[in-house]
Amino acid sequence: MVQILEEYNDKHTPMNLVLFDAALDHLTRLHRVLRMSHGHAMLVGVGGSGKQCVCRLAAFTAQCEVCCLGFVGFTSHLAQNTLF
Repeated sequence: MVQILEEYNDKHTPMNLVLFDAALDHLTRLHRVLRMSHGHAMLVGVGGSGKQCVCRLAAFTAQCEVCCLGFVGFTSHLAQNTLF
């Protein structure tokens, strides 16, 4: 896995990652989903937990592109009225 990270860093903006066991589990799981026919994933969680880095690395290994959606000014009141 370190070789794949080094290859990614050579071709893209370098990522300094520590690939601990839980990160490798998520990376493997996400890679498996992306390799499926019509496979896609939506990652939800707190910021700064490494979701985007793991996603970019999994997409690189699966030869997929990453599309990021973001919400600006999306308050909890707006979310309740929009989603429910």
